[in-house]
Amino acid sequence: MSKQIPSNSPGPNPRLPSGPRRPFSRPLFSNLHEEVLPYMWTVAINVGIVLAMYRHKRYTMFGHFLIGFGVAFITLLFSFPMLLNTPLSSVPPSKQIHIKVGYAIVGTIFLQVLLGCFCKLLNLCKVPSVVLYYMNKIHVVLGYLMTILCKFQVYYIIDQDHVFWMLLAQDCLFFIFTIIKKVFFSTPLESVG
Repeated sequence: MSKQIPSNSPGPNPRLPSGPRRPFSRPLFSNLHEEVLPYMWTVAINVGIVLAMYRHKRYTMFGHFLIGFGVAFITLLFSFPMLLNTPLSSVPPSKQIHIKVGYAIVGTIFLQVLLGCFCKLLNLCKVPSVVLYYMNKIHVVLGYLMTILCKFQVYYIIDQDHVFWMLLAQDCLFFIFTIIKKVFFSTPLESVG
């Protein structure tokens, strides 16, 4: 006996895998996942990266922490339950890469947050600067890897409409700004970390 969908209901979302409904996976988390995360991983994370470029100022690092932690928290909140409750076999082959990259993103977010907290703890404990230097470099490289994965995820899955082009233009301008900032306006503090 199949469940009847009322005639005034829009029906199931064709983007979601079919199957039994699991808690915290659909439709609320799916809608928030689709509507919020593209902006978090294009606009918000770029602001956080710009703040990290000015790391010699205390308030910019606090802003970097708040934005980075906020984006990570929201990503995990909207993605982790979906990843846990969506078997890879129930997803169409064209969307499986989205799920696989999602697993990699969730893993790098966990590592990045742990590494950032560990670096801050080492800094407070007055650990020798060489150890802190390498831990900070790993944090930066892992952050860039995570950002690239997330931006790939956004542009791979989002429809090519005006929002796609707006976000892509914003990311291109951000990339140009970053290169100009690193090449022409780098300070001695930025070259160390």
